[in-house]
Amino acid sequence: MKHSSEIMEDLGHGPMVTPSSSAPSQPTQPSSDELEIRTANFVVAMIRIFRQAWVSTYGETDDGTWRAVVAKLDRQEVRRGLELCHGHWEDSFPPRPGQFIKMARIPASQRVFDPSRALPSLPAQEHLREENLRKMRELVG
Repeated sequence: MKHSSEIMEDLGHGPMVTPSSSAPSQPTQPSSDELEIRTANFVVAMIRIFRQAWVSTYGETDDGTWRAVVAKLDRQEVRRGLELCHGHWEDSFPPRPGQFIKMARIPASQRVFDPSRALPSLPAQEHLREENLRKMRELVG
């Protein structure tokens, strides 16, 4: 599965702006057309993360709810919220609009690391890969 930063780049949001770049300190309000595109890209990203849970909760197109959310957040905040959804929420239901805004605005220094979401070490993965290959070979004969 793609990481949310890859999804955002695929959707035309480009690389994330970092504090060291020369981005303006106050985000400018996007034009109506840009906001429509950003909202559509956001919905596509959320469908990729949550799949049927998103579609059954919010549908495949926005009714204006998520446009209002995207309008309140700058691109970096949207990306931060998507990264948190991808890393911590993807096995559950999608967040409500207010939850997404709160998640998107959590400073990196205040995020809690959840070791249960960390990737297993390479030796553990290698062991599982070898075990699965052995089982497949037994089944095939």
